[in-house]
Amino acid sequence: MDGEKTAMKYIMPEYYGEFRCLDKNCPDSCCKGWQISIDAETLKKYSNLEGPFANRLKNSVDWENGCFCQYQGSCVMLNEQGLCDIYTEAGPSMLCGTCRDYPRHREEYEGVVELSLSLSCAEAARIILEHTGPLFQRSRALRPQSGVSGARAYTGQGISYGRSAGLSGWR
Repeated sequence: MDGEKTAMKYIMPEYYGEFRCLDKNCPDSCCKGWQISIDAETLKKYSNLEGPFANRLKNSVDWENGCFCQYQGSCVMLNEQGLCDIYTEAGPSMLCGTCRDYPRHREEYEGVVELSLSLSCAEAARIILEHTGPLFQRSRALRPQSGVSGARAYTGQGISYGRSAGLSGWR
């Protein structure tokens, strides 16, 4: 067991892998009505950006509180088409953890990771409420990849994170 990483047990509802963001077709917006926190790793990435979009992005961050600035109750990066300018201008790799993962929720304790979807997202709520299959959760033990930390240490083993993440291979 010297140097061997412990396997994590993942538990999730059957419908977890069905979620896909509706983007501009969503009847609501996850970019409105709440303060969007930015993780330290992404703040560092944003601070090192250069160029015209980088200047706009840097001016859109409340650096003291580690979150996006708001305009009329919405994230300042939400454009008139209902899309995120970070996503459209810089790509999904530039999204902060909050934006990349929402409405996916992760709770970790004592070697167990519980994955769920938040009812505050219209599409996630639809999936949850219309689900007709069993509501029991399935589980699978995974070992983290060497040299990778956090949730991303388990990607490639049936766990994916991001706007269009699914769970292939979990049936």
